[in-house]
Amino acid sequence: MRFKVLLAAASLITLSACASGQRPVTLRGPVSSGASVFDVRSSYGQFLAGQAALRDGKTREAATYFGVAGVLADDPGVISERTFTALLLAGEVSRAAAVAPKGEDASEALQRLGALTRVVEYLASGKGKDAQALLKAEPIGFPHRQISALLGPWAAAAAGDAEGAIVQPTLQNDRLVQFFGQLGQARLFERAKRYDEAETDYKALTAATSSSGLFVLDYGAFLERRKRHADAVALYDTALAADPADAGLQAARLRAVARKAPPAMLTIRQGAAQNLVACAATFASERQSQFALAYLRLALRLEPDREEAWLLVGDLLNQNEDRAGAIAAFEKIPVGSPQYAVARTKLAWTYQQAGAA
Repeated sequence: MRFKVLLAAASLITLSACASGQRPVTLRGPVSSGASVFDVRSSYGQFLAGQAALRDGKTREAATYFGVAGVLADDPGVISERTFTALLLAGEVSRAAAVAPKGEDASEALQRLGALTRVVEYLASGKGKDAQALLKAEPIGFPHRQISALLGPWAAAAAGDAEGAIVQPTLQNDRLVQFFGQLGQARLFERAKRYDEAETDYKALTAATSSSGLFVLDYGAFLERRKRHADAVALYDTALAADPADAGLQAARLRAVARKAPPAMLTIRQGAAQNLVACAATFASERQSQFALAYLRLALRLEPDREEAWLLVGDLLNQNEDRAGAIAAFEKIPVGSPQYAVARTKLAWTYQQAGAA
């Protein structure tokens, strides 16, 4: 998915949030800015060190401190919640899923995020039936309703539930779920070899005034996979008439003209990851950076090489002044990638900022 698609997704969901009157929420409470020296022999000292590390964007260090604090503490409730948060933000999704808060003592917000983390871990581990069962047993509420709805059909597909996989998810007054849900349905129809129904969805997406430019590459790739190269070229030409400088459309047109191999259908894990990235971009646009980072880490658990996810991770870590983490994220973009030049520019800027600190 290209960045303009992500930005458009952010616009769609922001409008939905405004329409529903939802307010941004925070993943964790404030931390003390005065704690700088800690008695690391105590659980409380470890806890304070973890809080400070989390505040400073050092999520891996924070996870280590909280983990030790949990071992030392007599009452690990709050500490276990912080450990889960730090592990998730650091990208340790499997470990985060293992300690995800449950039960009456855990805060409702973290229970919901914990349930989402376990769903993603099940999908990443090939346990589709467990993922589907958890989504059905524990409907995940605000602020995760969109991703819960969007993941449902992909979890059904992973579970082997053919009929559940092709049900288009809906959420009242939510345009992101409307459009990305229909895109998912199109892809899952294609996976089921129900090509006419898939094309109906693709046509609807590219015909809608508010989303027509977002899904041209998806529809075009579908046409190419069906060996309808002339139709694909015509589709790309129409889109290029409106946006002649679009490099992605230009490359797709050249590929279709030459009848080269088209992009493969997305795997179930890739389809789920794309939805997580779209929602992450929206959280980022709403300045909900921790939820954005959490969703990106979940997406990368499903698809470790997803380049736009790594670029967004780098941007978020940079905003939080975690220069080392941002550098590591930008370095994930390989030579030859269409995003390589962007990544190197961001990398150079990050090194410059690190040197100025």
